[in-house]
Amino acid sequence: MSIMEDNNLDVAQTIREFSETEAALEVERILKAFKLNPWEQLGVDIDASTEEINKQYRKRSLLVHPDRCKHPQAKIAFQLLATAKKEIEEEGRAKKEEEEKKELKRKKAEAEKNWEDQRDSRVAEWRNFLSKGVYSLVIVNTF
Repeated sequence: MSIMEDNNLDVAQTIREFSETEAALEVERILKAFKLNPWEQLGVDIDASTEEINKQYRKRSLLVHPDRCKHPQAKIAFQLLATAKKEIEEEGRAKKEEEEKKELKRKKAEAEKNWEDQRDSRVAEWRNFLSKGVYSLVIVNTF
């Protein structure tokens, strides 16, 4: 084996060891994260975009996947990541639904306000109709 091949093997071994250490540290970080804060478990800000959340989830789940990581609690950390992502997605859907409900409520209130604002003109039109149309028909028919 040449010196070059030996150096390449050492580099590959070092990278593997670094990767295993990084994975073990990530498992520990996930396990120590506050359980009620899924953003902390994923390692993202609370105002992170969906793309950023998906990117971090993929990166971290590959890092702590039980088939790749030899840490004894890798499976638990992997499950915590999946649960955190699911919670964030559900909360995002709930926020979206809440915003849609607020928008519908706002549109309904606006329509009711417009209806009330036009009330006087509708009443005037109705009175005008009654004074010209219905009463004249009634008067003609009574004679």
